[in-house]
Amino acid sequence: MELKNAIEIYVQALNENAENEVRMSQTPTNVGKYKYKVEYLNKYARVTMTRVYKTGVEHGGSAHSFVVLKDCGTKTLGQMKAGDIMKPANYRSPAKHARGSVFAKDFKGYGAGTYGVNYLR
Repeated sequence: MELKNAIEIYVQALNENAENEVRMSQTPTNVGKYKYKVEYLNKYARVTMTRVYKTGVEHGGSAHSFVVLKDCGTKTLGQMKAGDIMKPANYRSPAKHARGSVFAKDFKGYGAGTYGVNYLR
């Protein structure tokens, strides 16, 4: 599977998971859902999340996760493989250690949820 297709499937799975969570929750009707988008950078693809209210207004914008685009390594982050899902350290850069892969067979393999990437255990 090509990397960009795998990233699109990952983002689609995040959007579907957020949709299911809104349907199952007992939140007030004016609260919307999260919407995920991809921005391609040099080494990474940044997945951002914004809150979309029932009125159609988008609010906020924070980094949900980073996906490594090519095999590389840095002194700070160590070795990374293409397709690794990284937790954001801030809006512009990922934290150390991969949390999952976009090539995973199911949603649990991504190591991510509605609100962000899982912590290491």
